[in-house]
Amino acid sequence: MDEPKIMRILYVIPGDPDGYSMKFAKQEAYWVGQMPSVEVETFYLASRTSPIILLKELKRLRRLIQTFQPHLIHAQFGTMTAFFCAVSTQVPLVITYRGSDLNPAVGMNQTRWWAGYLLSQLAALRASHLICVSEELAHRLWWGKVSVIPSGVDLTVFQLQSYEAARSQIGWGIDERVVFFYAGASPQHKGIGLVEAAVEYASRTLQNIRLVVAKGDIPFEQMPLFMNAADCLVLASYKEGSPNVTKEAMACNLPVVTVEAGDVVKQLTGVFPTEIVPRDAAALGDALVRVLLERKRSNGREMVKHLDVQCIASQLVQTYQRILKRL
Repeated sequence: MDEPKIMRILYVIPGDPDGYSMKFAKQEAYWVGQMPSVEVETFYLASRTSPIILLKELKRLRRLIQTFQPHLIHAQFGTMTAFFCAVSTQVPLVITYRGSDLNPAVGMNQTRWWAGYLLSQLAALRASHLICVSEELAHRLWWGKVSVIPSGVDLTVFQLQSYEAARSQIGWGIDERVVFFYAGASPQHKGIGLVEAAVEYASRTLQNIRLVVAKGDIPFEQMPLFMNAADCLVLASYKEGSPNVTKEAMACNLPVVTVEAGDVVKQLTGVFPTEIVPRDAAALGDALVRVLLERKRSNGREMVKHLDVQCIASQLVQTYQRILKRL
């Protein structure tokens, strides 16, 4: 296919346009749309489980395809989202796999997980190109040509702020040692039990430790404020693709204490202070003590610039161009 003067990309994102869920995909769609000679339309898939709603969504998607005439459809998750795109149209399809669409999910019904996993693999057969956000995730695909392109972080949103001013705005005391933990909608999968045990262990050595758990109740726009006010981020997920919360912490120079999950070791290479420890409450607790005693900001922002969402958007556009040339 000859490269079009204006490349039209239709993003399909599960969920609704508002809220923190899939925020990285929403940001990606926005910034791809800001690239020269690219037009982006976004379709939000209202359900992945209800047959009645999916049938209505199929009709809505086909109407949008007819009016927008996309050159490519980019499904922003595996499972039903990717499968829905695969069977809805013959428009060339790109799928980005992000983590739990291929990784085992702790706390999820296993029948449901296996169904989603198989849909992820079946959708890959129909795709023109596959993207995984980490090398580890790419190895879980059974077939297809795969590019590894991590999710980006919006450095225009996650900016540095005054530590003291951020604390004052939230209402935290300056003497409190604040550990920030993003549990999202799946606290068990994110390792909340391990984090609570590690903080309890660390509290035997240090006083005034406050564990702040974000379960989706903190608006996305306020996340930079909390990350600039905290003393460290802790990550204890059982499985990840390419966790964005660590990139967001890096953008705010917030030190990270983590177990190995997804591509965090690669992300945090050259970032100090950083602690990467075994999945053990005592090891994680000792690491928290070391970071909380030092109370030093990291050099993360300098090290995460290559993952700015605008750089990732540019990589995606180049990938789209290569796909269209070979079709």
